[in-house]
Amino acid sequence: MDYENAVTLTAVEGDLVKWAERDEGGEDRPTCFHNWKFDEDQLRIIRAACANPYAAAIIAHVMSFVTDEEGLTIIAEVLGNY
Repeated sequence: MDYENAVTLTAVEGDLVKWAERDEGGEDRPTCFHNWKFDEDQLRIIRAACANPYAAAIIAHVMSFVTDEEGLTIIAEVLGNY
């Protein structure tokens, strides 16, 4: 493992929250999404859920286990409703 470039879950959570708080005009995705191929609707759903820091923390954890975009989006959609 490359410890210099290791990303912690706390860092991912922070990136997701900052991304959700940014003006939507700046469409830069968080670096944790570099291996994901989300469409615009999926990004919108995930972004809305990440406005809640607790949901962002859950999404950060789930990204380690869920390997497809649709699965992560469904989880974000459920979290966004609570």
